[in-house]
Amino acid sequence: ESFATSAGMTCTSNIELVGTGLVITININELADVSQETKDQLQTGYNSLSAEFEGLLAQLQTEIPQLTSLTIVVGDKDGNPLASLSAGQ
Repeated sequence: ESFATSAGMTCTSNIELVGTGLVITININELADVSQETKDQLQTGYNSLSAEFEGLLAQLQTEIPQLTSLTIVVGDKDGNPLASLSAGQ
């Protein structure tokens, strides 16, 4: 969310517990009709962060041991998913 804000964009976010997993959804209000090529590039960028994301989950599990997964979903202004990153089960 801070990336979008620093780029002059606004977004809405939601954090919820689904089973034993934490799901963070961030919708960027300025994005609409995003091309598949752009979605693929965004997903590739997210995929490159998988090791760091696993580390973030491990850190969270020191405070919340029952947490088994962490997912971030970035969407367009209508909530259509553009890319996601998951760690854990």
